[in-house]
Amino acid sequence: AAKEAGESLGDFAMRTLDEEAPYTLTVNHRAGGPEVHDEMVRQTVQHPKTIVASDGIYHGPHPHPRGFGCHARVLRLCVRERSLISMEQAIHKMTGKPAERFGIADRGLVAPGYFADLVIFDPDTVADRSTWDEPLLEPVGIDRVIVNGQTVALDGVPTDALPGQVATRGRR
Repeated sequence: AAKEAGESLGDFAMRTLDEEAPYTLTVNHRAGGPEVHDEMVRQTVQHPKTIVASDGIYHGPHPHPRGFGCHARVLRLCVRERSLISMEQAIHKMTGKPAERFGIADRGLVAPGYFADLVIFDPDTVADRSTWDEPLLEPVGIDRVIVNGQTVALDGVPTDALPGQVATRGRR
């Protein structure tokens, strides 16, 4: 479609997203009740190859709620409320495991020579708040976000620091 429109894939995708209304692109409903959903969550989060990440699109006034709540939801629901995995397992599935899977050698761990990307949060209060009706609600219980050793958010307020870099395979 991009080729037919005479546009690059990226330009075509962004133009299509801008023109799309309503902003939610897809919603997949699964058959079954809460028990079926709960079992799916358990099996997914406990699977040894699971990586915690979001494919929620951060576009428009009504993005998918997991765009703002994915990681905090896992910490709240799967660690604190349901004890499906440990805090350490959850953090590894969010950091070290993705870096390992995608061959990014200098991210995902707190170690000498690695980028200093850290999230400081309260394990007793961290929680998602985003919903289908209010998808832009930010999580709670996160005190500070540090990217490449610089604070980029403090108590839910962004700073002016923009130290981020594109993560690439291998060492820098």
